[in-house]
Amino acid sequence: MPEKSGFKVKSVIQQRAVKSKYKSEVKPLAFQRLMENSYRHIDAEIKRTSKLK
Repeated sequence: MPEKSGFKVKSVIQQRAVKSKYKSEVKPLAFQRLMENSYRHIDAEIKRTSKLK
């Protein structure tokens, strides 16, 4: 189920971001790239599964 895994990925990334904000500043570019890659992966999964149906 791509939607469920997608939400899990997002929440994990957000949790890490919150934790790292307390410890030190988040590297904006690296974090942005990570977010973009995860969203792109989720979109690809959803498109792939919708094509199968």
